[in-house]
Amino acid sequence: MTIVKAICRFALFCGSVSVTPALAEATGQQRAQAAGRAILGSPAPRLMRKTIDGEVIDLGSLYGKKAV
Repeated sequence: MTIVKAICRFALFCGSVSVTPALAEATGQQRAQAAGRAILGSPAPRLMRKTIDGEVIDLGSLYGKKAV
């Protein structure tokens, strides 16, 4: 019986430890805003993709063109 009690106490302890830090952390929205501040205003990277035919398409060259 003492082993069962020890396991139960350990499980309760682990559960309480994992919940407590989560309450003190910033929300997901706050973390996303903090991560985005570093790249705000910088240009996006070039996006070039290869088609199944082997042709390379630069998506930046399509800017401003009408979609078909």
